[in-house]
Amino acid sequence: MSPAEFDKSRPRRIVVLPLPVWRLWALAEAVRSVVMLLCRLVNVALASRHDAQTSQVAAGHQDRRCRQVAEQVFEHLNAYRQAKGLRPLRWNARLEASSLYQSNRMSELGEFAHVLSDGVELNERVERFGYRYRSCGENLFWLLAPTKGMAELAWAMHDGWVHSPGHEANLVGDWVEVGVGVVPDGEGGYYATQNFGRPATPF
Repeated sequence: MSPAEFDKSRPRRIVVLPLPVWRLWALAEAVRSVVMLLCRLVNVALASRHDAQTSQVAAGHQDRRCRQVAEQVFEHLNAYRQAKGLRPLRWNARLEASSLYQSNRMSELGEFAHVLSDGVELNERVERFGYRYRSCGENLFWLLAPTKGMAELAWAMHDGWVHSPGHEANLVGDWVEVGVGVVPDGEGGYYATQNFGRPATPF
């Protein structure tokens, strides 16, 4: 039997050679790049959603500094509730509008009360701004703080409410939504109103 005939008679085997190391590395890098790209896209989408939600908070405030205080008061409120095992509240633009109205009226009239000399009560105010509620509540604050920064002012407001039993009861109340209105009094002080609400169940 010739060598050629001998080779033909042998059973054939398929030999799979291992992929070169550099190809494995290139494949791993390609997979990693795709994963990183997907992660970036997800992060961008989440950031956009967060920015859209955040832009709705305190949007009714014309004064940038007061808007900042209102946003931080809102953050302190929800952090406080969550620390006590309670659900956070969502921001409501109508409650913000009613809160701003009360703060502005207190500043204009130089008064500090839930019912001012104009006689408008809380339920009338929230209804005036289109909020349909099952229940509502209110916290008020005034502080002369010409030297305080906005972060200090926001904390002073929240901390003042925390250490007042009646106000603290509202902070941890069975609400769903809240709005905060902060305005300057023109003499170095600030008025703040915090309106809480539990919306009426739609039929």
